Amino acid sequence: MNHLPYLYEKLKELTDIPSTSGFEQDIVKKLYHEAKTIADKVEVDYFGNLYAFIMGKSESFRVLV
Repeated sequence: MNHLPYLYEKLKELTDIPSTSGFEQDIVKKLYHEAKTIADKVEVDYFGNLYAFIMGKSESFRVLV
């Protein structure tokens, strides 16, 4: 299955959102709602950083992107 057209459209959708440095709130909102569909837990901290957690079975293996 070729996922490239879907990924291209998602990337285009995200990069079309105005989000200059210091004014990233709109893209954070969009990413928050997108992440809620696939993650177990989604958080935005005081500085506007978004964290999406997908809980696995292993506590010794973690990935940060």
